[in-house]
Amino acid sequence: MLEAVAFLCGAAVMALEMTGSRLLSPYLGSSVLVWTALIGVIMAFLSCGYWLGGKAADRRPSSLRLAALILAAAFCVLIIGLFHQGLLAWVSGLSMHPEYAAMLAAALLFGPASLLLGMVSPYAVRVALETRQTAVEKSGAIIGRFSAAGAIGSILGTFAGGYYLIVWVGSRQSLYFISTSLLFVALIALFSDKLRLRRQSPPLLILCGLGLGLVLNIQAGHSRHVLEKNKRSSGDFRLDTRYNHLHIWESNHTDRLRIRILSTPPQLTQAAMDLDDPQRLCLEYTRHFSLAWQLRPEAEKFLLLGGAAYSMPKYLLGTRDSLALDVVEIDPAMTALAREFFALREDSRLRVHHEDARTYLNRYAASGAADYDIIMADAFSSTYNIPFQLCTVEFAKRVHDSLAPKGIYIANVLSAVTGEKSMLLRSFRASFEQVFPSVHVFPLRPGAPSTVQNIMLLAMKEELPTPEILEKAGPNRLLSSSHPQQAVEEFALAYKMLRNEWRIILEEDLPPLYDNFAPVERYSLPLMRE
Repeated sequence: MLEAVAFLCGAAVMALEMTGSRLLSPYLGSSVLVWTALIGVIMAFLSCGYWLGGKAADRRPSSLRLAALILAAAFCVLIIGLFHQGLLAWVSGLSMHPEYAAMLAAALLFGPASLLLGMVSPYAVRVALETRQTAVEKSGAIIGRFSAAGAIGSILGTFAGGYYLIVWVGSRQSLYFISTSLLFVALIALFSDKLRLRRQSPPLLILCGLGLGLVLNIQAGHSRHVLEKNKRSSGDFRLDTRYNHLHIWESNHTDRLRIRILSTPPQLTQAAMDLDDPQRLCLEYTRHFSLAWQLRPEAEKFLLLGGAAYSMPKYLLGTRDSLALDVVEIDPAMTALAREFFALREDSRLRVHHEDARTYLNRYAASGAADYDIIMADAFSSTYNIPFQLCTVEFAKRVHDSLAPKGIYIANVLSAVTGEKSMLLRSFRASFEQVFPSVHVFPLRPGAPSTVQNIMLLAMKEELPTPEILEKAGPNRLLSSSHPQQAVEEFALAYKMLRNEWRIILEEDLPPLYDNFAPVERYSLPLMRE
């Protein structure tokens, strides 16, 4: 049964690591920096645990002490579940570089449990060799069997953590389940000398698995009950999905507007809806996509990369009758929440694709359709989580091949325009300039170029018209007949943006991004340190 101990402890380590990424995300983000810190710190403590476990096992190996190690690990995991919020709030408030803050948080939260779980494997091997009186010449088979059991358990823990625990149980409940499981494993270790592998062992293992499954399902049922309870209330609502930690809440502004907000870690607003006028675009930057709509008033086929709360689809569907809109949103939970909390309605003109935006465009460009009038990208959820595959030259080629001859690509980029904090924008623009003959930058705050802000990047197959040409064309005539107020607002904003185009040549010290080398995390580090 000691092999079962190694197996289950291996599963616990990886389930803890997968859950850890979600614990850190609301406070420190979910970028590769956080994942690197988490994996590196846990591996470091595991390594120390292997070394200390081996030394401790050589002194006085016993099933009782092995059980005590696992029991202590269970207690440490329980402590994480109880107190992680306060500790992470403290770490995130420190004036530290993001990567150092992530390492500190990972060490304080997951270090003790990882150290103790690392001690289990060599200690269990030593106990097995002692109790089974294994000859030296046969010890290799024992060590190999324990290593395989731990590795297979790690595989199980990875899939169970990522595909089930986080999604169906929740982060905190996952920690309680891991802690409960380790208590069960401690009992196996304690009585391992009496539970040696015999004929009755397979039924016993099945019974143990059913017991763990029962605990897991009870906790999952509790989480679903809490989820439904939260959905019925009008207050604060949080949800872990396969891709993110979502927070929905409401705010009463001083101008008496009732706003419902969708935010992602670390407390970054992704979408907002006026509860009294759900179709209105609340966030300022979303209204700046109207530049593309004004430049192509005859546009009928739109593609939006990144749905979030579906603010732009609602606006477009509500103001345009002749419209075909595709939305690519990787997270199905986002779409479900948009329907439940953000007034998204079924519409025959709207098609939703739940997949990665790059995957969708790869397939669409290969089909040779090339018929999108406008492609909009709002997939940069934060400076902490930038999808590099949507920044490269190869991506720009897919966009180009998916657009109609007069098509337009417009993207929201979080960056500065000048200085160290503009590296992301400069590399992003350089990538699109390799493919499109006309690429332009429109900061929302042109008077503060060194400040991190929303910046609209526009790429066209034709030359950009001047403000004078746009002024002569006037508001969108098709829109004016049905929605005159929106037509005037879109025209005024587009005209203002053309006049505020950032015409100063950006520094050309950064090369274009390619799939093979796209260091967006390095370029975005200065943005995180604001």
